[in-house]
Amino acid sequence: IEILSIDSGPGMDEGLAIKDGFTTGTTPGTGLGAVKRQSDVFDIYSSQEKGTVILSRIYSQKKSYQATEEISKDEFEIGAINIPMRGEFVSGDAWCVRETTQGLAVTVVDGLGHGPLANEAAEKALHVFVENYRAPVSEVMQKVHTDLRVSRGAAVFLLSTDKNEISFIGVGNIAVVLQTPIKAKVLSSQNGTAGLRIGTLKTLQDEWQLDDYLVFHSDGLSSRWKMQDYPGISNRHPSILAGLLFRDFDRGSDDTTVIVVRRLK
Repeated sequence: IEILSIDSGPGMDEGLAIKDGFTTGTTPGTGLGAVKRQSDVFDIYSSQEKGTVILSRIYSQKKSYQATEEISKDEFEIGAINIPMRGEFVSGDAWCVRETTQGLAVTVVDGLGHGPLANEAAEKALHVFVENYRAPVSEVMQKVHTDLRVSRGAAVFLLSTDKNEISFIGVGNIAVVLQTPIKAKVLSSQNGTAGLRIGTLKTLQDEWQLDDYLVFHSDGLSSRWKMQDYPGISNRHPSILAGLLFRDFDRGSDDTTVIVVRRLK
């Protein structure tokens, strides 16, 4: 279970707020400290006049990472938000992350339009990914394209990591940024729509270093954000960044998905 509390209030002193007994009202002042103690993962980000984002994550059981195909849980941190368009009950976006012997395989899908038919297309693409994520990204994309021919189609981005390298291929308007400590680099997609029309598929590569972030988002989120507008965010859990970007750049006119992956080792 993940709880992400997001507001745009005046901000607060993070250190004081989590101390038992501190309150700005008449309560005992133990609430946030209690949340932290009960959380398997807890983080908080607050800035003056720009609000606060608080993360609490609780696991149903402690994961075992003994299987030969699983990697250390400390190699990556992942945060995600997937919100349907206002007035819709299902999202036309979908996402998935799978661990491999080399690292991670990631996909983000945006079914054309919104509502049930977009959701159906996104779920079809996700099913193909789950069944084939160990294969090269170009092969997975071709399978997605074939299976989505009976749907309205989707924008799809596929990425896999292998030590210090990422391989990726995108079709349509999924935005992906490789954020390093000194610059942001856009990972480009080619024109087309999976299930309707795609050109010759070309897999691209880039470097993937310690503490680099990968930020994926559908076009429900404006691409005008900059990490430097959030001082200290590089020391926070990726879910915090996902929450901030959703709060500040959600267009409000489409389904919105934000995935943030940080490499720790």
